[in-house]
Amino acid sequence: MRKIDPFQRHKQFVLASMGGTVMAGRGFVAPTARANDDDGPVAREAAQMKLQLFDHLRTLKAIQSRERKIETKRELLPLYDAWVAGVLAGGGGFHDDVFTTIMIWRIDVGDFAVAMPMIAHVLRHKLAMPERINRTAATFITEEIADAALEILTLGEAANRPPVAIEVLGELEDLVELEDMHDEVRAKLQKAIAKTMAASDDDGHARRQETLARYLRALELDPKAGVKKEIDQLQRALKKDAAAVETITPPQQGAG
Repeated sequence: MRKIDPFQRHKQFVLASMGGTVMAGRGFVAPTARANDDDGPVAREAAQMKLQLFDHLRTLKAIQSRERKIETKRELLPLYDAWVAGVLAGGGGFHDDVFTTIMIWRIDVGDFAVAMPMIAHVLRHKLAMPERINRTAATFITEEIADAALEILTLGEAANRPPVAIEVLGELEDLVELEDMHDEVRAKLQKAIAKTMAASDDDGHARRQETLARYLRALELDPKAGVKKEIDQLQRALKKDAAAVETITPPQQGAG
């Protein structure tokens, strides 16, 4: 794979952080005074990044194996690091197919913590997803990460991937709290959070209560969420906890 030398990386970072000319469907727009020339350095670099992405998408399309696609994306991702870092540093809210596609790749390969600043940027600025994605950004991101979390937990060691961190799921929940999406998608996130909590080393009473609340919320959002067995198990466990507390708590003596 082609490598970018340090000078090229720095150049990409600087131009991306200027946030002036970004891809928006056909052609480019130049909303800032620093880059108001469609043939300026930012526009030229953005065009190069878009051409590079087009070539890489074509390479990926020719690969049938899902595992090989993931491996190839991992190899290609470093080529976009400087551009992505520049976009985040610039803070501009202008559409960029390169940025949103690389965010998707980060989710695809399981780099969820790395993807979170990109996700926050996309949702904050309400950036459009690439045309091939027929879901809103919030819906796509939530469903993809929740599905990945549930799949990894179901497969266990066979997944050969670490579980999605509870911190990532919690941050995602905060980011999409006010977003409009189908209840079934939000239920998946609640189920993923609950299962992640249940799989943690913390098996205390308070954690069980919170896990149950997440499962109940998932069921409320989607009666077909597939969490009734987990709810029954937790309710029984919590009843045992309560009975145990009553057993070890001595009766209070009357006054006098």
